[in-house]
Amino acid sequence: MPTPPLSDEIRLETLRIVFQHGNVSEAARALGIPRPTLQNRYAAAKAKFPHELTKMVGERVPDGHKVKGVSTLYGEDGTIRAQWVKTDLDKQEALENLKAAVDAMAGEITPALPVVMPAITFADLPPPAWRIRHEHSNAR
Repeated sequence: MPTPPLSDEIRLETLRIVFQHGNVSEAARALGIPRPTLQNRYAAAKAKFPHELTKMVGERVPDGHKVKGVSTLYGEDGTIRAQWVKTDLDKQEALENLKAAVDAMAGEITPALPVVMPAITFADLPPPAWRIRHEHSNAR
């Protein structure tokens, strides 16, 4: 029998629990469920709600970025020694910003009139300095 799809409530709760515990392994241990099960739920939750982790972390995420996850360093006694947020460029937001910039610049551009190239060839140009020196050195 196939596993029923996860509800949005379970996905959001998965994000909150993993964020609260610092990583999937600690969250799975606290919930008493297998780590691979929670890892799958966490991946599905991040895919469905990519900006939810960013909201949880708040101002610690630079503009134009989104949270990929939270990493935790534990001491030998099991206490949390350090915790940091892993971010990535928010590609969708970057694309929208780029399109907006292009649209804004395109509205300001006034097309230039075509420029007629002068009817000049290389034969019309004076010889390069090295050629003049070479011709004078051979004339002696």
